[in-house]
Amino acid sequence: MWTADMIKTIALSLLVISGGLMLIERATMLVSDGLAKGYCGESYLQLVDGVMGSASCGFGWDIYLTIVLFSTMFIGMFLFLFGHGLGHNLGEGPGRKPGPDLDKDSNKKVD
Repeated sequence: MWTADMIKTIALSLLVISGGLMLIERATMLVSDGLAKGYCGESYLQLVDGVMGSASCGFGWDIYLTIVLFSTMFIGMFLFLFGHGLGHNLGEGPGRKPGPDLDKDSNKKVD
């Protein structure tokens, strides 16, 4: 069973990992270059129409990496902001908590 604390920890992890990879990618382009080299192998950075570039793979890895990292960041933000309603605290049962307007025994509204 997922608790609210576990969901918040996962959300923060997603935010930190995606944000860190975005900063590294923006500063050095190491992440997308590494992914492109792994996917394309020997055809990475070959001459295409007399110009050396990553077009020999057929697409730009930096765009796809950015889309994935932003999606991961938005999922993390969504879970962080709204995830407390998805998890259950271990000491509580289902239903409403007794409050000032609820009877503690029947959990029904008191007039």
